[in-house]
Parts: sequence; C-alpha cells; structure tokens
Amino acid sequence: MRIFEIENSIFDTRIDTQKIFVPMNHSFVLRNHIDRYGKSQLYLHVTSDKKRIRIALDIRINPKIWIKDKRRASEKTQEGIDCNLMLGSIEAKINEIKTNYRLNHTYLSLDLFKEEFCNGFPRIDFVAFFHAQLELDKPTMHPNTYKAQNAAYRKLKKFKERILFQEINFDLIQKFKNHVILAGHSKTTMFSNLKIIKKFLNKAKARGIKFPLDTKDIVCGSTKGNRVDLDGIEIQKIANYFQSGFIRHNHIIPAGMFLFACFTGIRISDAQQITWENIENNQLKFTAIKTGKRQVIGINLTAQDIIKRCPQIFSKKITDQEINRRLKEIAAICGIKKLVTFHVARHSFATNFLRMGGQIQKLKEILGHSDINETMIYVHIVQEECDREIMLMDQLLKGGSPSSS
Repeated sequence: MRIFEIENSIFDTRIDTQKIFVPMNHSFVLRNHIDRYGKSQLYLHVTSDKKRIRIALDIRINPKIWIKDKRRASEKTQEGIDCNLMLGSIEAKINEIKTNYRLNHTYLSLDLFKEEFCNGFPRIDFVAFFHAQLELDKPTMHPNTYKAQNAAYRKLKKFKERILFQEINFDLIQKFKNHVILAGHSKTTMFSNLKIIKKFLNKAKARGIKFPLDTKDIVCGSTKGNRVDLDGIEIQKIANYFQSGFIRHNHIIPAGMFLFACFTGIRISDAQQITWENIENNQLKFTAIKTGKRQVIGINLTAQDIIKRCPQIFSKKITDQEINRRLKEIAAICGIKKLVTFHVARHSFATNFLRMGGQIQKLKEILGHSDINETMIYVHIVQEECDREIMLMDQLLKGGSPSSS
C-alpha cells in the first residue's frame, strides 16, 4: 500500500537517570485508500528509538488538496482550511504533552505518548485528572469500589471545581478535611475520602505529574469508625418485630437480611449476591466480594428459622441504601437508640460470638479475615466490657463496711 508521508517537527524527551535526550519524530501519513466519498484518512506516526506507533486521526480529506511540500492542505477550499486548523490543534496537543513531560523531568515513552494523546489525560487540573482516571479504571472495578471513589470525587469537586497540581500542598489537604467535616460527614468518612484522594495523587505521580506535596505526608487516619454492635436483648427486639404480625411490608426483607447476618457475620456485599444455590447441607458457601476468598459458614438453627420465615432475602434484592434506610426505621420502632446499619450485624455477630464463649481462631475463619489482628479488635471490645463490669464490685462496700457478727 503506497502512502504519502509528511515529516514534521522533532522533539526530545529526557531520561532523567541518564540525562540524555531521546529524539521523537512525528509525521502525518495519508492513506492511499479512497473511500466511497472520495476521502482518505490521515494518520499520525510517531517514532522513537527505532520503534513506531500509528494513531488513526479523525480526519478524512480529498487526496487532491494535499500539498506535500507545504505539509498542509491547500486552503483554496473550506475543506483545506478546516483540515489545517485541525492539524494545528493536533500539533499543539503534541507540544503540550512534550512540554509537560520535559518540565516534570520524566521520560516520555511511545506507550505513554499514545495514552496521553488518545485519552487526553488532564495534567494541570487534579479534579479533571481524578475524573478521567476514575472512568478509565471503572471497567475493572467492583461497583461498590467505583461508588466509593466517585463519592470522594464529588466531594472534592464540591470543595473546589478546579485544583491545579501546583497548588496541592498540606494547607489545601487540611482545608479539604475541614470542608468534609463542616458538611456534616464523620471523621471516618473524611479519612476514607482522603485515602482515595491520596491513591489518585499517587496515580498522577506514576504518570510523571509533579506537585509540591509528598503523598507520604498525607496521614489518612483510621477508616474503621466506631464499631457499633447490638447485644442479645437488642437483637431479640428486632427478632420480635420481625416475627410480629404488625411489621411493615417494606421492613420484612431488610430485617430478615440483618438478622441472618447477625447469626452468620456476612457483609452486605455478600448478602446481596447470595442465592439459594449458595446453600448446601445447612452451609453457606460463597466467594467473598471484598477479599475474593472462598468461605464456608455453617447455618445455625436460628439462621435457618430466619430464612424459612423470609426466603425472599435470597431472591428479591434491594439496594444497600434502601436497606440501611429501613434499618434505621426498624431500630427506632424497636426502641434501639444506636445508629444501626447493615454492617452493625457483622460487628454484633463477632462480639456476641465471643461473649458466648466462641474461639478467636474460629471467628477469624468465619469472618474471612486474613490477619488475626483484624479479629483481635473484637476481643478488645469484649475485654473492655469486662473491665467496666468488674467496677460494679465497687458498689459492694458503698454505705459502710460489712457488719461484724
């Protein structure tokens, strides 16, 4: 296939470790093939270090208007004028990519150039970069991960529509933290968002984008939050409501799912994926969404009774938000003043399992923890309860010493 190749400018990129310049040539190539409209497509060829990439451009022109010596289309027609404007824009984009990498002292490989050119990643505005990178990662993300990261992006954009990479410093991070707290969110939410922002700053750093702040200085804090759990009396209140004849129709499935989790310790992401096919010989067998680990949990008699009363929990699915909204209503009806979400069921299972004499190693396996230190948190919670209870003995001698016989 014969093509007309039009050489254009040469630019260099520096390999920082060796302090050398690598020439990178680009040229516009017009295909010889003419389509049914009498047009040929333009390509961008980029070569460096004896390698070449070819990028199809969204430009088709009549080959007769192309002037090889001038490296442009003839401007005797509107088509030629429009073509030259687009080529000028493309060269400006190429120069912008080159300039950004040079100023950041970063080697621009052909693969990086192609990604930058085709995906148009923003390298000046962090908010725009965050959104572009998030959408690029989306196809390989779990929906819950995307939802969490998109929530952090929305908070960042609400904080500031445009954030130049060069203005990212410790003061800006502190102002963002204050913004999240003043908006009514918890410290746990703020730290979770900060952790995600730190992750995307590191992604920008990996692309060679420079900014004044070292991400190692961003301290995210704990994202675990307060571990709210229900004791046996509180769980019984919900169970009584669940079994009653006056339970609201839209409370049946949330209450059933929550109680089932109170006796199995499953997460909401796993509860949402489980069907009757996951139950075999009174065992729950599934692959955990969060960890990817295969888990097998025995279904005790209480959990069996729950799914008999409400088999819909394995067939009719409702959103996480709807479940948590209904659980708050259920807690209010049952006179439970704690903030109840679905994850409270998992904490309740863990603490009550230990209160009833369960072994820490077995709890680790049921919860699917990879590190025993994760499970030990519940041991500390139960131990703190014991420490508080022992103080009740101080009441024994209140009012005087025991009478002598």
